[in-house]
Amino acid sequence: MKYDDWERGVPVDIRTDPIWSLRVYRAALYVAELASHDARRLVANPVTEGIAGRLVAATASIGAQIAAGYSRMSRNDRVPAYELALGAAREARDWYLRARIELGENAVNSRIATLTAVAKVLVVLIDRSRAAQLH
Repeated sequence: MKYDDWERGVPVDIRTDPIWSLRVYRAALYVAELASHDARRLVANPVTEGIAGRLVAATASIGAQIAAGYSRMSRNDRVPAYELALGAAREARDWYLRARIELGENAVNSRIATLTAVAKVLVVLIDRSRAAQLH
């Protein structure tokens, strides 16, 4: 599934919410959808069956935590949610690495690259929020 096709299919109520302006949120939702599709393949193989649920849970948590943090009024309150999202992104990368046997190198490398980009943005958001706390 290509990103542009996926984005057009997202309900308008989500696309018109102010949080949609955050590219990191959109990327998190996209990778969660990809993981849901990937999980269907993972459950078909006894070797990777146990990874499927964990992968879906980790990827789903990223966007949910970003949404929770974005909804907080103060930067101080956003940091814990963004840290949880960062942990979930790193966890999802780990599960994807274990899924290479079933999903293949190209798909896994693409998913890991997206999750790494999400993690990098979250690190910046966390650092900026913490720096603002000091001033």
